Amino acid sequence: PAVGLGYGSRIVPLQVALPRFIATVRAELSRLEGLDDEPHRILYHNVFSAYAYVGFQLASGARPLRDGQFALALGAPHRERVRIADKQSPRYAEFRTLQRSPYLTGLRQELRKARQGARSLPSFDAVAYEKLGRPLLFFLRWDGVPTHVSPGEVRRVLELFPEIGAAYPFPLNVGRHLLETALSEAGADRGAKDYGLGHQRRWKEALGRFSTADLPWLECHFAEHAARILEQFGLELLRFREGDAS
Repeated sequence: PAVGLGYGSRIVPLQVALPRFIATVRAELSRLEGLDDEPHRILYHNVFSAYAYVGFQLASGARPLRDGQFALALGAPHRERVRIADKQSPRYAEFRTLQRSPYLTGLRQELRKARQGARSLPSFDAVAYEKLGRPLLFFLRWDGVPTHVSPGEVRRVLELFPEIGAAYPFPLNVGRHLLETALSEAGADRGAKDYGLGHQRRWKEALGRFSTADLPWLECHFAEHAARILEQFGLELLRFREGDAS
C-alpha cells in the first residue's frame, strides 16, 4: 500500500511486481513464438499489444484510455516528445507533452514490427485497418480484423493466461498512481509532477508560478524522476519476436 502521498488509488506495487510481470509475459511470448499458425500469431500480437499498453501507461503516467488515444500518443512522429490527451470533456480540451524516453522510443519501434507482422497475416483486414485510422497499437480479432485497444480488452487478454493475470492483478491506472506516490516520496517539484501527470488546474498554477517559458524544465524534471523510478521498479522493454535471428 501507499503511504498517502500520491493521488487516487492507494495501490502501489512492490518492487518485485513489475519484473515478475515482465518475466511471465516474456515466457508466454517465447512459447507462442514457436507456434507459427495464424491463430497463435494473432494471439502473440495481442499479448504483445497488451504488454505495450501497460508499458506505455507505466512509462507516461497517462490515464487508461480507449478509442485509440494510446495509439496516437505512441505513434506520434515527434522525435523528442509524446503528446497525451487523456483528460477531455465537453467543457475543455487538455493536452500535455512529455519527453520521449528511451523506453517509449523503443516501444514505438517494437510496435512497428508488430504492425508489420500483423499485415503479413493472410486474414489481415487492410480495409478495416484504414477505417480505424491506421493505429500503431491495436488488437486483432480471430478473423484478422483490427480493433482499438481498450482497458477492458487489455485486461481480458492478460487474463487469458493465469500466470500473467496473477502477476499483474492491478487496475490499469496503477502505474499512474505508482508514479504519483513515488514522485512525492522522491521530492520531485510539485509543479513538474502535476504538469507531467495532467492535473489540469494545478498545471495552470504551475505555469502561473514558473511562466510558460519553463515548460521544457517541467518536462525535463518530470522525465528525470520518472526514469529513475521506472528503472528502480524494473520496467523492461520487450522485443517483438525477440527470438528471431533478425
